[in-house]
Amino acid sequence: MSTDDTRAFDMALEIEASPEDVWTALTDAGELVRWFPLSAAVTPGPGGSMRWAWDEAWPWTFRIEAWEPARRLRLAHQGYQPFDAEGRPIAGAPDSPSPVAVEFTLEGVGGRTHLRLVHSGFGPGEEWDDEFEGISHGWPFELRSLRHYLRHHRGRDRHYAWSRATTPLLPDAAWARLTGAEGFLLSPAQLRPGVAYEVRAASGDRLAGTTELFVPPFEMAGTVPSLDEGLFRLAVYRAAGKTGLTVWLSQWGAVSPALADLATNAQEMLDRLFARS
Repeated sequence: MSTDDTRAFDMALEIEASPEDVWTALTDAGELVRWFPLSAAVTPGPGGSMRWAWDEAWPWTFRIEAWEPARRLRLAHQGYQPFDAEGRPIAGAPDSPSPVAVEFTLEGVGGRTHLRLVHSGFGPGEEWDDEFEGISHGWPFELRSLRHYLRHHRGRDRHYAWSRATTPLLPDAAWARLTGAEGFLLSPAQLRPGVAYEVRAASGDRLAGTTELFVPPFEMAGTVPSLDEGLFRLAVYRAAGKTGLTVWLSQWGAVSPALADLATNAQEMLDRLFARS
């Protein structure tokens, strides 16, 4: 969605939960870390603040502009800065024609919630392309993570395995290497939401479940029933002249040893695959 001056990412999905439960998941710091950031802080109400971060990476700080419980939440970035491929803020952000903001709108529909997200204010120039493409590919996974959490794991703490790398390769080449025979081989090679998938990693790890998201060369996500309905993700993104890669696995409730094993094995694979580039 765009005008002559700005671009906005706009998406919606249905969640099998009440608007009140979705609102809590969006606005309570303890709930946010069960599906979205690794740390969160919230000062509720209009004029308050919200902060999301992933360890020391991707720290997003917002001013709360609208706080309408179970209806509407609008967050405006405070001193917006783009990030490099390792999630570090880059000084000297490009000027934006309007404030960069995130707005959630909730509507109850037959016992479910119709959730709409609009992330707006991105400039039209190429200096904004990486930022806009990053959130455009990231939000579809994150909101599916919210839906998955509320459907299967409400009230349960999340545990995760997270492995990362960067490379000068462009996303197409990075994706081909990540999902090739020496990486995380996908079967079938072309997936679509709702169909079964299998990942056979060169490390010997095997994951299988139902595809949630497939947007090559940027995103693949699927459920992992063998880990009590865990959630697996492969992601590729471009930032500040480099390509970042993520291998992620969420598990709720009791922790399986497979979680730590995957984190170790995936990091070794990423280091091996992308050291060459």
